[in-house]
Amino acid sequence: MKVLTMKYVIGYSEANILMEAKFKNGESFIYNTRDAEKESVIKAFDDNRTGFVYIIALGFDNKVKSITNIWIGKAVQREYTLKLDIKAFKLLDGEENECLRSLYEKPERDSTKLEEIPSYLFIKELPIVEFFHLAYKVPSGLINEKLRKNYPCDIYSKHTENTCYKYDAEQYSINNQTLAQLSLYAKRPIGKKNPHEFRNEFQRDKERIVHSKSFRRIVDKAQVYNTSKGDHYRKRLTHTLEVSQIARTIARQLKLHEDLTEAIALGHDIGHTPFGHEGERQLDLILSGQIKLAEFHHPENFGGFKHNYQGIRLANYLEEKYVDYEGLDLTYQVLEGILKHTKIKKHKKDERNCSTCLNKCFDVSEFLMIGESELLYLDQDFCSTLEGQIVAVADEIAQRGHDIDDGIASGVLTIEELVYELKKIVEMEPLVKIIVKVLDRINDAKRTLIDKKDLQRAELTPVILGFFIDRLLIKFNERISSYIERYSGFKSDPVIKEEVIYFDAEEKFLIDELERIINLRIINSQEVNCFDGKSAYIVRKLFKAYYCNPRQLPDNVINRINREINLLGYSCIDIRKGDKNDVANEMEIYQGIRSSGNDVSDYIKQKIFMRNIADFIGGMTDEFANEQFKKLYVPE
Repeated sequence: MKVLTMKYVIGYSEANILMEAKFKNGESFIYNTRDAEKESVIKAFDDNRTGFVYIIALGFDNKVKSITNIWIGKAVQREYTLKLDIKAFKLLDGEENECLRSLYEKPERDSTKLEEIPSYLFIKELPIVEFFHLAYKVPSGLINEKLRKNYPCDIYSKHTENTCYKYDAEQYSINNQTLAQLSLYAKRPIGKKNPHEFRNEFQRDKERIVHSKSFRRIVDKAQVYNTSKGDHYRKRLTHTLEVSQIARTIARQLKLHEDLTEAIALGHDIGHTPFGHEGERQLDLILSGQIKLAEFHHPENFGGFKHNYQGIRLANYLEEKYVDYEGLDLTYQVLEGILKHTKIKKHKKDERNCSTCLNKCFDVSEFLMIGESELLYLDQDFCSTLEGQIVAVADEIAQRGHDIDDGIASGVLTIEELVYELKKIVEMEPLVKIIVKVLDRINDAKRTLIDKKDLQRAELTPVILGFFIDRLLIKFNERISSYIERYSGFKSDPVIKEEVIYFDAEEKFLIDELERIINLRIINSQEVNCFDGKSAYIVRKLFKAYYCNPRQLPDNVINRINREINLLGYSCIDIRKGDKNDVANEMEIYQGIRSSGNDVSDYIKQKIFMRNIADFIGGMTDEFANEQFKKLYVPE
């Protein structure tokens, strides 16, 4: 958000002394804008329909050569002049002072410090979430806090043993040399209610995911190629099923919990957007304040968008399946696996430094709406279960295998070209030998082949998958044995404290080389880039349409926006049923271009509005997104 910043020297002049006195008494101070500062004032009020801008006054103490007093207030432009009527409403304390200073400090590569900024009045872009936290003590996970009060968690509830738990014990506790999770260890945000006699907790999670809308929708979400290209190209669902198969194979060999592994695998991509990673990129750019949607739009960072975080938001909150609570109430073990199947960049609450991370961090409280984030073990980037670590590895293996398969099917890569590229890499020699052997078998086939190329491609994928799985299983078993020797007491504290299932340097090199070949021939191809370009355009246009006219959103999205605002204790106008003028004013508050006089309420409404548009677009299938684009922009 655009904040006007004033730097002054404490006690330097009578005007400065008077200004601080006025601030302390809650009175207005008239600031005579200097000629050199007029451009900053004009920019600050440019396209601003709220009538005011936020201002931060930084008091520099010459004795200690540091900024010691920081005030937050509002500035109003006096009629027909560039004079400012400034009224401070908060003096930051020591800890808050440091937080705000961190937002002004630049990355280490830029040595400019706050004390060295020469101008007395300048504009600074600050992350809106951090600003409202400091100015009004608004926590980033407001709805999370409210929902936690509504649903007292019973995560440590104990139940009498039943046949399901006994089954787990027989399957996974044959000896003490197992690090498998058990149904008994399962914890849920709402609580384990009515355990089933024949279904363990992780099996129930798997079934909840399979029967969810989010899972059904990934049948028509692109993986790499346009979903309309053909039925034989991977979509998000077929990728998910392949990850599940690979992960379950590894889990069985390592004697880990197969149901938990499969539940994580089936749910790992439910947070994906239409049009693959390009759709995700566009929503992230919009929600991190890097795209201007309209002339009157002031981009703000509302927490970004990433499919693994969105996956836990869907499973934990957005899915409507039960009368008593939101979401699917999946176990924390599954939620953590969904979150950590790919890289996470955590929001560090003790280092509110969003200005230096280029808006790439994510606050899990924006996505885990019900429950305790501590049980996702965010202090470690890897899963606290081996089953979750397996899915992260299986996801990488599956992607390399089917991207090559789809690339060959599309014609942008041939098997001969693949073998040629692999031969350039000495470490790939064992894989090349296996591939050549398979191709020779096909060439020497005694039966008449209907389509030799198709058979070659069909044989190639399992060869690549098997090559990595076989190599990795040996190393995984060794690491598990080593972990058991070094850590005891797993059954009393079933949390894995270090990464055990991962690609070592050799395997990582091979996986990266395959990815390089894929990028060289497939991801860089004209077909894929045309699809990505069109996808980006559609997602931006959809968001713009809903932002500019919220009444174009469906009733269920509007109802959710209203419910979230009301849940936090604020009133709102129903934009479907309200008076025309009231609705127009309410929509401008959502858009951040009108003030109701209640700054916190306005901020919360804008944040909820933007996040719910992203939820709606993120949940679309490719076909539905195309239909909505035509409905909104193409004349009939």
